[in-house]
Amino acid sequence: MKFYKILIFVLPILTSSLLTGQELRKSFADKQFKLLKYYYAAEAYEDVLERSEDSLSLIPNITISYDKIGNVEKAVAWYKFMHREDHIDSIGLLRLGLLHRKLRNYDLSLAILIEHSNKYGRTDITEELITRHEEISKLKEDSEVFEVRELSINSSASEMAASYFKEGKVVVTSSRKSLLPIDRVYAWTGGHYYNLYMGESDSIGDISGLKPIKGDVKTKYHEAYLAYDKETDYIYFTRNNYLGSVDYDENKEIRTKIYRAKFVDSKFKDVEELPFNSASYSCGHPTVSSDGSKLYFVSDMPGGYGGSDIYSVDIYPNREYGEPKNLGEKVNTSNNEVTPFYHSKHNVLFFSSDGHMGLGGYDVFVAKLSKEGEVKGIENLGSPINSSSDDISFMNNEVQSMGYISSNRSNGIDNIFSFSQATAIRSNKVVEGYVFDLLTLDTLEGVEIFLRNQEGSILGIVQSDSLGAYSLDLPDDHQGVFTITTEATDSYTAFHQASELSSSEYFSKIDVGLSPLNKLFLTGIVNNAETGDVIDRARVSIIDVDTGDTIQEVFTNSDGRFVIDDIISEDIITLDIVIDKDGFHDREERVRKDFGSASNIDLDLSLHPSTDLVEVLSLNPIYFSLNGWDIRNESKVELDKVVKWLIEHPKESIEVRSHTDAQGTHQYNDWLSEQRAKATVDYIIAKGISRDRVSGKGYGERRLKISSEEISKLKTQKEKDAMHQLNRRSEFIVVEK
Repeated sequence: MKFYKILIFVLPILTSSLLTGQELRKSFADKQFKLLKYYYAAEAYEDVLERSEDSLSLIPNITISYDKIGNVEKAVAWYKFMHREDHIDSIGLLRLGLLHRKLRNYDLSLAILIEHSNKYGRTDITEELITRHEEISKLKEDSEVFEVRELSINSSASEMAASYFKEGKVVVTSSRKSLLPIDRVYAWTGGHYYNLYMGESDSIGDISGLKPIKGDVKTKYHEAYLAYDKETDYIYFTRNNYLGSVDYDENKEIRTKIYRAKFVDSKFKDVEELPFNSASYSCGHPTVSSDGSKLYFVSDMPGGYGGSDIYSVDIYPNREYGEPKNLGEKVNTSNNEVTPFYHSKHNVLFFSSDGHMGLGGYDVFVAKLSKEGEVKGIENLGSPINSSSDDISFMNNEVQSMGYISSNRSNGIDNIFSFSQATAIRSNKVVEGYVFDLLTLDTLEGVEIFLRNQEGSILGIVQSDSLGAYSLDLPDDHQGVFTITTEATDSYTAFHQASELSSSEYFSKIDVGLSPLNKLFLTGIVNNAETGDVIDRARVSIIDVDTGDTIQEVFTNSDGRFVIDDIISEDIITLDIVIDKDGFHDREERVRKDFGSASNIDLDLSLHPSTDLVEVLSLNPIYFSLNGWDIRNESKVELDKVVKWLIEHPKESIEVRSHTDAQGTHQYNDWLSEQRAKATVDYIIAKGISRDRVSGKGYGERRLKISSEEISKLKTQKEKDAMHQLNRRSEFIVVEK
């Protein structure tokens, strides 16, 4: 993660003059420093310092060398020495203050930044870090939105900037040793040059099978940060200014440019540079919108705010490019902004910065954009996405349920981490859902939906689309309660539902179930098929026959009876009814009824007792971490008991049922429970059990042991977390023959 810290991949011209054995080691060190070979310069200066009586003149260069290669501890030690000796300039004092943050010395950093401000005047960096110092404690609190884990793909080299490609593939930037006959070393860091590698990404974010990409994108210098335009099969990537020959700037350095290539026959071909590149400044870190109409990138071109800034540029239908536009001071600072990632669906731009208020080093931020592309504001994503180290190259999938980030938090080396994400981050607060007929469960097109404020004024109007879906943006300045309404028609009654989003929420799901004008009741009794006893607290659910979503549900009373009223009828209706109860096999009935003059359906339903190995084997619950699906070590002990039982009962089969808590959206919880069920099934099969004896299903939040209403009544967050944990569980039901 060393080279992005100033964005520019600088490659100095190597002179042909050779040092003689008689020249001093200091001359060699100075030359390495001048050539930007900081790794070798630091080594040489250390040798000189051991023998030098006048060390003070050497300190600035060795300090800068360690700072450039990312050795924070040694850089801080030397900056502190310069500070004590009153031999530190404005830049050095600022660097000392910023680097203390990477060591989590926040109060000491504050004192040094105040000293810098008093001595040299406030800058945008010192102003923000001083005035917002108290926010550190909040940023350090782990967010419930993200759960981060390191990947096995990481090596002793630098791995970063995972990017989704196509057909389950990802492209990764890595400085791992090349398989070429000559593998050149990048003297700035002492590591190898960065190259692009392609691998496979599975459903839980693991990456495997990294191989160097094929085609014309590979040179002897840096290639990194790939973005894929699925509309055209173009890829955009960063490379040193090299297209057959080297092009230097006025300081005899090789800058970086953004190049475009075509993906043909599994190879990258026809590499060409973009027109806004220049040999005198760097461009890099491209990200492209999903429709291929806009490119965001990073550059230190003239006219920016300092360091590297983020720009946007329009891509026209003829594949020509407009003029780059700086995103402005809400995003860009006098330090560096890098690695933008644009999420088209939700119109937000993720990026990393060492100039905004953060935990230290580079932090990941999100910029909320207007429909015109203007920046409305930015937010720090906080922990665990961010740390006191450098955190960059954030990117997530289309539904924002998972993604990747790069960080050197573990051992000072850049690694790739995957994360799960419970809630999508959006530019606007959004209300969305489906419009459907409560009786037939069919979605309804063309229904006019009104968004109103608490006073009843209309904030927005939209019609449901061909799939029955609608989406409405809340105004940026909206506070408090809002309502979703429809008007009564000749066929349906009106709909009205009030809701409210907290300051930290950006999404509300309100499905609009419309009632036809005729009504009926669904009644029945549920009993034990073997004993005839009635069953209380059995759940009776009406299910959408198309999507599987629960439309209505009730529980049987102490007499085993249930009533679902306000069911709306036509002459003929079809309902899917599911009855479930712990300790019994689920029962599903499809009811098709010609009503005529009838006003209700009365059902007599029975459930067969089931066997749950949790009870049979006295298993401890198979719990999962919030937003996670990894099998915990303590759970492996319990799963091994299930494996042993299956070996001892070779004719039996089981169904693994995985459940989540009610945090996050229904869509996300359904997806998460499927991942948990799959992970549990895969573990059992890996132990030698035949796949046809083990099945799995995710139930999301549909079968909570502890209801959200009960949890909300608890006083402390610790109590609430414990109840949510009880809902995150697996069951092992012996399948009926």
